[in-house]
Amino acid sequence: MAQDIKGIPRKAKPRDCDATLSFGVNEPKLDEIGFISPPLKLYALKEHLSRFSLVNSADSAGFNFENFVRNIRGIKYVELEGVELEVLFTRTSAFLTFHGLPGKLKSLENLIGHEPLSRASLASSKDGSFITICRLNGRELRALLGAASRNASGTFMSGSLLPSESAMDVDPAEFGDKLRQCSVVSSDGQFDLEAFSKAVNIVSVFRDEQEAGYFVIGMKDDEAVYSLYVNVHAPSANEQNPMIARLKYNNDSCTLFRDDVIG
Repeated sequence: MAQDIKGIPRKAKPRDCDATLSFGVNEPKLDEIGFISPPLKLYALKEHLSRFSLVNSADSAGFNFENFVRNIRGIKYVELEGVELEVLFTRTSAFLTFHGLPGKLKSLENLIGHEPLSRASLASSKDGSFITICRLNGRELRALLGAASRNASGTFMSGSLLPSESAMDVDPAEFGDKLRQCSVVSSDGQFDLEAFSKAVNIVSVFRDEQEAGYFVIGMKDDEAVYSLYVNVHAPSANEQNPMIARLKYNNDSCTLFRDDVIG
């Protein structure tokens, strides 16, 4: 299934000067004032993060904090094991962030294992607050999103693939049924709508800088994740996050990408 859906081999790509990570390795498989409550919108989150500076990083990929802040394009707030977290997407990477020290990651070892601690970076502000930023690989991202979306019951707008404004997750089976009703406007030549729709098992709603919702999708037997943008300006297609297909659902125009999350 994974090869039928993806079809494109992965290899390391040279990094841009403004990339979040200095080295790319493709992975196949705030203080107490309320970083989470009330939730900060993405533009405000960037302003908040800009007040911090990098203290140290254990990330062998060469984490650049300033580029990380600038490159954030999607956000999802979750609470797992009593820890309030943010899952953030940059152009080619996914990160887990939270206020406090990296030791909090130990409470999530049952979900994501112990390896993320070896990729953790720590930033601080002038008032002594700390933020931990941990790069995720594809397996860890899927595990977090799967745990956060368990028993998802978010709704869709009537006659649309768009989630309701309050939805943080939607039911994968319902989403797959709607996706199956789409027409394929164009594709990479290997995309199989029926197979893709049946394989969906995680659907999380992320928010961009305009507060528009888009979907991050996990699949059965496929360690990649996919992004589906509906009636919004989608990011430019590139080799690291290739466009898979353009779809149509009633009046909705959709663009599907595979996110080769760096791990």
